[in-house]
Amino acid sequence: MLGAWVLSIGVAGIFVQKDCPRRATVEQLDREVLACRIRLDEAKETARTCADAGMPTALYRELLQAYASTEVEVVRDGARVIVSVPASVLFPTDAVELRRESRLVVDLLATALKLHPETTAWVVAHTDDSPLSRRVQGLHRDALGLTQAQAGSLVRVLVDEFEVDGRRLVAAGLGNARPQVPNETDGARAKNRRVDVIIGPSETWR
Repeated sequence: MLGAWVLSIGVAGIFVQKDCPRRATVEQLDREVLACRIRLDEAKETARTCADAGMPTALYRELLQAYASTEVEVVRDGARVIVSVPASVLFPTDAVELRRESRLVVDLLATALKLHPETTAWVVAHTDDSPLSRRVQGLHRDALGLTQAQAGSLVRVLVDEFEVDGRRLVAAGLGNARPQVPNETDGARAKNRRVDVIIGPSETWR
């Protein structure tokens, strides 16, 4: 019995010795497969990021060129492009109907949106902390109501006059809640009276 037991151990040992290289090979292959999967996931993410980056780069360059030498500011924010238009370019003081002179600015914006149908745009109007006249308060109640009406007015013009798909546009007014700069001077207040059109890939808004 003792001899058989020793023999069985010896036999088991032989099998272990023969099997170990195979097991090591399998484990090595498993590690390589895992590494390949990780690299594949990273490559997919890089490709997705590059694809997302291509659109805003082209859109940014187009808008930057279109609005060169104007009061309109164009900045890139990741996968989005922000077109910031002074309210005075679009509207008379504390009004919501667009100036006739603003049509070129709006036309350039509409053209860019139609050239990039994969985008969605948030039209966000802002104002400063100046008191509103009684007339404006009677029409819009407060700064929030005024900016909501201004944003809605610009969206309507984009849709009705320039044939931008309304399903791609969202209008919002934030009143004086988000100034760009402190409301300390007349110039600063003028800067805070603006409409920001934030354009980006549709999926980024979901």
